[in-house]
Amino acid sequence: MQIKLNLIPNYKRKEIEQSRLFGFILKLGLELFVLAFFVVIAVVSFQFILKLNFKLAEEDINIDSQKGKFEKIKQYDNEFLGINEQLGEIDKIQKEQLYWSFFLDKISQLVPGKITLNGIITKDYKIILSGIAENRDVLIEFKDNLNGEECFDNIDLPLSNLVSKNNVDFQMEFNLKEECIKKQ
Repeated sequence: MQIKLNLIPNYKRKEIEQSRLFGFILKLGLELFVLAFFVVIAVVSFQFILKLNFKLAEEDINIDSQKGKFEKIKQYDNEFLGINEQLGEIDKIQKEQLYWSFFLDKISQLVPGKITLNGIITKDYKIILSGIAENRDVLIEFKDNLNGEECFDNIDLPLSNLVSKNNVDFQMEFNLKEECIKKQ
């Protein structure tokens, strides 16, 4: 059997107990503080990760909405390309268009008043005019007028048309230059 003797006075025992209690509370407080610190760090990290994911989700939504805009822009670009191609085709057709009104205007200026034109036949750029001239001199004047015009060449007035002196039926052939009936 052992006997335990406590030689420490009561007030010292209370101090020691209080000191142990204080150490225990301090240790517990420190452990709680460290635990709280890690919990706060975990919550802040979790909040940061959530914000980052939220921003990424917003960016994805923005990209998706912009993707729709880009698709619309691409659609408009394709429509513009189609329209430009059509305009190019129209321009090409217009450049190849023959404007016979230019020819008729020139002929009307060159025909003397004493000549009546009965017919105009065209094949490509070859013109055949037929009509009646009041006299041979008027017909020759008309041929000279055509010779003086740069749009007409290879003017052929057969001698058989010049046999009669008055009321001359004639048929005349000549070539028309392409640039004279196309718009520049």
